[in-house]
Amino acid sequence: MTAGAAPPYPGAVTRRGPLGDWWVRNFVKRRFVLARDTPGAPDRAKVTLVGYDVVGYGAGAGRELPAPQRRALAGLVGEERLTRRLADPDLTAFVAVAPDGATAGFVWSLAPRAETAWHDNVPVRPGTALLFHGYVAPEHRRHGLFTWLMTAVQDHCLLRLGRERVLGVVEASNVPSLRTLGNLGYEHVADNYLVKVLGVNVVSVLRWRERRGTEAHFVFMSPRGRSR
Repeated sequence: MTAGAAPPYPGAVTRRGPLGDWWVRNFVKRRFVLARDTPGAPDRAKVTLVGYDVVGYGAGAGRELPAPQRRALAGLVGEERLTRRLADPDLTAFVAVAPDGATAGFVWSLAPRAETAWHDNVPVRPGTALLFHGYVAPEHRRHGLFTWLMTAVQDHCLLRLGRERVLGVVEASNVPSLRTLGNLGYEHVADNYLVKVLGVNVVSVLRWRERRGTEAHFVFMSPRGRSR
């Protein structure tokens, strides 16, 4: 993506009333697909944290998650889902560890090696990586940790894994996340519409802004519609 060709980043999102919330819950939800294909962070988003470390764990990283970090993640993700994710060779849990050894936060990456993988109704194709389920413990917030962690994970995917692009999917109403990724230099590359029937996702539509193409995928009762 060149600066001259970059689609406009989502601006202010109109707040929904009760009727709008009902419509999104039952019929159509709009999300933004955001992307970055260069490492590092803009000067406005650069953060330096002393004593913190970030390490990738799971089958995707070839490194077993230590017991203290496993307990922390299991409490937030659930033991069954955590075990399944750690066994998936396309997934990696990037864990931020504070100077005192506590688990300060984490971000998951999905970086398929050979075939298209799916997470939360969105296809992730080889050559790309999806960052999802980011979390920072309350006592470590407001110090730039999430920005620092996201930058570290994005750079690992781009530089170490050789992915061409890193993606993030954010609900249109999630203004704080949109603002954070915007400050990190992510660009709005597609709109994702989840078409529902009585609140159940049936079709996932991706409307690409760069190449002006649209793709629709049937996700009802399909692995494509499940979150990892």
